[in-house]
Amino acid sequence: MKNKIILSLSMLLLNVNIYSQVLQESFENTLSGWSQFQISGSVPFTRTTTQANTGNYSEYTNTPNAAGFFSTINNQVWLISPNLDLSSFEDVQLSYFEKNRDHPGSIPSDPTQQILYSTNYGGTGNPNAATWIVINSTNATTSWAKKIISNQIPTDSNVHIAFRYMGDSFNFFVPFTDREWYIDDIEILGLPCSYSTTWNGSSWSNGTPNASTSAIIDGNYNTNSHGSFESCNLTVNSGNTVNIKPNTHLTVNNNLTIDGTVQVRNKASLLMTNDNAQISVHGTFNVHKTTTTLNNNEDYTFWSSPIKNQNISSVFPSPLYNQARLYYWDQSEVNAIPYGGSEALGEWISAAGNSMQPGKGYISQSPTLGSYPLEAKVKFSGKPNNGIIKLYGNEAVYNTGNPNNDLNLVGNPYPSAIDADEFINQNNNSISGTLWFWTHNTSNNQNNSGEQYTGNDYATYNLTGSVGTSKKALTGGVKPNQYIASGQGFILQTIATVDTIIFNNSMRIENNNNQFFRPTDAKNTTVLEKDRIWLNIESDKGGAFSQTLVGFFENATDGIDQGYDGMKISEGWINIYSVIDTLKYAIQGLSSFNSEKKVAIGFQTNIEDSATSYNISIDNIEGILKDSDVFLVDHELNITHDLKQGVYNFTTPEAGNYPDRFTLQFTQTTLNTEDLKSNFDFIVVNKENTINIKANTTINYIKVYDMTGRLLIDQNTNKSEVSINAENIAKGSILIINTYFENNSYMSKKIILTN
Repeated sequence: MKNKIILSLSMLLLNVNIYSQVLQESFENTLSGWSQFQISGSVPFTRTTTQANTGNYSEYTNTPNAAGFFSTINNQVWLISPNLDLSSFEDVQLSYFEKNRDHPGSIPSDPTQQILYSTNYGGTGNPNAATWIVINSTNATTSWAKKIISNQIPTDSNVHIAFRYMGDSFNFFVPFTDREWYIDDIEILGLPCSYSTTWNGSSWSNGTPNASTSAIIDGNYNTNSHGSFESCNLTVNSGNTVNIKPNTHLTVNNNLTIDGTVQVRNKASLLMTNDNAQISVHGTFNVHKTTTTLNNNEDYTFWSSPIKNQNISSVFPSPLYNQARLYYWDQSEVNAIPYGGSEALGEWISAAGNSMQPGKGYISQSPTLGSYPLEAKVKFSGKPNNGIIKLYGNEAVYNTGNPNNDLNLVGNPYPSAIDADEFINQNNNSISGTLWFWTHNTSNNQNNSGEQYTGNDYATYNLTGSVGTSKKALTGGVKPNQYIASGQGFILQTIATVDTIIFNNSMRIENNNNQFFRPTDAKNTTVLEKDRIWLNIESDKGGAFSQTLVGFFENATDGIDQGYDGMKISEGWINIYSVIDTLKYAIQGLSSFNSEKKVAIGFQTNIEDSATSYNISIDNIEGILKDSDVFLVDHELNITHDLKQGVYNFTTPEAGNYPDRFTLQFTQTTLNTEDLKSNFDFIVVNKENTINIKANTTINYIKVYDMTGRLLIDQNTNKSEVSINAENIAKGSILIINTYFENNSYMSKKIILTN
């Protein structure tokens, strides 16, 4: 398809009108989005090399010789455009080239050739079921002729344009055949900008710009002082500077011309909405980014360039940055670097001196100079990326069918944030739907599994939600939100032979451009809470942390769901995860919630110190789960703990992986506290080296554990009142008392043994 922008300039009351391209079809490639419908006959519109206005192809149809005495088999066929949203334009212009040709050896007749539009066609099926308005009936022409239709197509949000051919062939022992109709180079242009307004340094000449008004900057503009704005087109004249300050934005719906200077500061946004907009930069355009806190000069940050053809070594120049520590990830390369993982493929490749490919991810080591901890500041300069950006080919994005070999480093290619949900949904044929963000939350040291950075440094996001890398936002370790900041690189997993990753302007948003997951305001819409729960696990010393998320959705199942389930791609000092088919998941999306749901929760520790204890707690809870009970079952200690009443503390005698230790559930098979008060009058009294337990039903037996899981007492009772001798247990010990009743229920209670 030929991609071009047609600019039509005319002066109207001293205002500049600029037509922008809405659709262009030259038939050089297989039709995309177009459809056809055969009402009668057998000759559809066909892509052909017989005739072409430009290039090698055009579209044509005709009615062949009729068969039989006095018979008429006339061809009627429609060629229908994709749905067009023209609601933002003041006027729409359609142009196309057409030609008729007499079929060799025939006596031609004239078919009916019409151009129509509809605002109620559904996009599929018989077009006669919709209402169509004829805007042109063409006459026969034997050479290519351009036709232009203006001021007849409505500016509606649901418009289809159609080319209809109706044959008029008639056979009476002579070879009548309708003329062939060739169509080429269809183009639809919209006039979005009817007026303009000029900024002189203190005020606008024609009011504040909006979606249908072009903005001309002829004086310095600061968004902190004068505000964010939206414009149809934006022109920055030479000698003038636009300063887009943090947490502000400029939105340009069509074309951008920079002869002066534009500075997009850290956490600021330049949003463009038209994928086909024309961008001209003869002045200066800079995007400034600031990292989160870096721990030392061996730390790394994941990047993507918002600038076209940006040289990575000009963003990270020597000697401030070690050029041998600038990389991109090539999943197709053989793994050779130590600690690069256990898979056969995937390697970091030197990127020094390379142009940063739009949409591709890169990493840089921290500055070689400076007093750490510090925040590094970088600047991207040049022409901003815009519109449809595709990544394909082994070096850019790679797929083998092995999920461990199909992790690819990509990134937001725009000078504005993108919506992660939109990105996931629009790439659902290519990726698993989970995104991983490097947060350099821990220092650069090797854990005992040989990895330089712990898995806790990868925050995870998908349609279920996100999990973070630390409880406190000390170094950017909080949960990622729905928005991916400009300049942000991230990891995704390809899942199919469709190995193309797509970015486009429909994913971009005005604000929420705070890098590395700082919580931000949501869009100006009502956000319904999802049914979700986050669990944290922490060590009592050393700061080890992990988080997992479980959510419940109508569109998910209890199996593996693309976009809703996200695996853990590495391991940290400690890990909490849910389990699907023996695999570890940081995020799990299940089918709609009911109180009978149970979720297998695994635990892993690489900490050898057996004196370390761990706490599992609720980090956050949303939706229907706010009103539901939440219990954690420890199968090793046979304890059911109410997480809404507080954290669950436990120990483990050695490092290891425990995939079956816990279950998260929402009903209690044992009796809860209120049930026991009303039904059993359950009482535990700790006094004078004795533990007294009383209930109004029979207690079959009692087991007492310490916090290491060691069984201290195992006593059969068959009584409703029991006294346990605790003389040999150290005072101050934390004990877990499991009491089992005659109806096969039990109650777990934690006490501190006193004098």
